[in-house]
Amino acid sequence: MGENRERGPFGYDAVPYRGRPVPWATPAALALTSRAHGGPALDPTQRTRVLELGCGDGAHLLSLAWFRPHVAAVGIDASAPAIARAREAARALGLTNVRFELADLAAYAPAAPDERFDVVLAHGVYSWIDADARASLRRLTARALVDGGLAYVSFNAEPGWSVRGLVRAALLRARPRGLTEARATLDGLAALAGAVGDGPWPALFARELARAAHAEDGYLAHEYLAPVNEAFWLEDVARAFADEGLAYVGDATFDRAEGFVDPELAAAAARLGGGAGAADAWIDLVAFRQLRAAVLAKTGAVGAPPRPALLVADAWIASALARRSDPFDAREGVEETFDGALGREVRVRSATTKIALLLLASRYPEALRLEALHAECAARLAPLGLAADPPARLAEALGALYTEMQVELRLEPARLGVAVPERPRALDLTRLEARERDVLSTPTGGMLPLGPLERALVDHLDGSRDFAQLVAALAGDPVSAEGSLDARIAEALASLARWGLLA
Repeated sequence: MGENRERGPFGYDAVPYRGRPVPWATPAALALTSRAHGGPALDPTQRTRVLELGCGDGAHLLSLAWFRPHVAAVGIDASAPAIARAREAARALGLTNVRFELADLAAYAPAAPDERFDVVLAHGVYSWIDADARASLRRLTARALVDGGLAYVSFNAEPGWSVRGLVRAALLRARPRGLTEARATLDGLAALAGAVGDGPWPALFARELARAAHAEDGYLAHEYLAPVNEAFWLEDVARAFADEGLAYVGDATFDRAEGFVDPELAAAAARLGGGAGAADAWIDLVAFRQLRAAVLAKTGAVGAPPRPALLVADAWIASALARRSDPFDAREGVEETFDGALGREVRVRSATTKIALLLLASRYPEALRLEALHAECAARLAPLGLAADPPARLAEALGALYTEMQVELRLEPARLGVAVPERPRALDLTRLEARERDVLSTPTGGMLPLGPLERALVDHLDGSRDFAQLVAALAGDPVSAEGSLDARIAEALASLARWGLLA
């Protein structure tokens, strides 16, 4: 959000950065992070005003505005080409609840002097601007945020990013005049690393080199070759925002693979001591963490975190745990094993919890409220002569699984699991993203990978073709060369329908 980010051979104007939605930075995801850590209980189902600092081409806000009509969003960025792309996309989608403004952090002024926001976002900005611009970002965030609101600021994290920083430093010392020269330097460094032989350091360095070499142009330019890119310790960032009256609440990726910390690891880090924030630093060190996704609120708004069962009671619940046994024994006290996230086994004895997990998996990615889930469990157990556990006990069991990242909680409903019509039509947002991005946004804030077949298929999903005509339309496309085209198209359509991306 400074002039040095936009200009020069590797600036955002010269090398566009293809944006993506940020799954953990939706109002609902931030609200869940806040509630789980004792922060403000923002209600993401009500009218929510969102400001994004450094919005780029608008990928995140366009998705928010499309799936959440109750959101009123403003995005600012100092790159004129990026703002032009964002505005054009908003016009093409007919969105009236998002606007994009060309502005620098230091000069930005809200449309109205007293304009405030429930959510302020800054993804991929803080590490990439100079100290003066970072100070402007902190002041603007504090000034723009309402009481009870939430801010989100991501940054490259010390000490884990240091290795990636060495790759960046090496590239900068080579003084490449363009991306072709930068990639040639990476190839040369990879050859040198391979000549060193086996060992932990060559392996780690080679992995980081490969990551840079395989990155698309926009990421290579802005992560490794930008004039400014600085990593920070979480404690230092929290202290800087505290000076502006904002307190650190938690990390927005705490319940996702990107930032999940096993409870036992968290307890062990806390036992090491070292003062406030030390446990996070120890975990960032041993987990080789590269990015932090800090959620902040007004000082004094953060209290003790609630029991996980209380979160379950207020949320929509989803889970994709796969049962291992067939036949499955639902009887009370009989242990059944589920294959869970992170490669873990989940062993369950409670009949109610076992049936709940089966029901949730059968409907995933759809989610259920606790009351509805409990009622269905009771209906399934009754013919077996079994009584369901009380709802509170089921909530405790699911809350425990949530802390292990085996159950998902969501604080907003989502349109999912639609039928595939005779002549499928993709959402307008989905069709736009298939043309311009490498992922598709989902109503839950997530991302679906976009392969060549999916990209070609979505382009034809305008509601004018039935299944046979879709197969015929793609028969001459290079994507038809691998496997049964009929089966692959049927699978892709089912996935789009499951995630609510068909009209």
